[in-house]
Amino acid sequence: VNYTASSTDDNPLGLPLYVWGVFPHMHQMGKSISVYDEADSQCIVDIPKWDFHWQQGYMFKQPIVVSPTERVRLRCTWDNPTDREVRWGENTGDEMCLAFLYLTL
Repeated sequence: VNYTASSTDDNPLGLPLYVWGVFPHMHQMGKSISVYDEADSQCIVDIPKWDFHWQQGYMFKQPIVVSPTERVRLRCTWDNPTDREVRWGENTGDEMCLAFLYLTL
């Protein structure tokens, strides 16, 4: 069974943001993760087959510009093959849905 969590954040500074890199993070139940700009549907990162053992940062040669009025969305999908409730946590048996962005103004 697939479960999905997503988050949408406004640009809180009211200034253009320049995204130079992204560091997505999930645990062992993760299946996919994506970060994109909702206004332009501009992909920042999309990993359709998440692998816990292959986590890395992605740096860009040119920044992705997020305008002051645009929103950024994080979306994660995971599978729970067990009977136990999956909780947010730092253990690999728990799950996370994070993406750190390397930004400049």
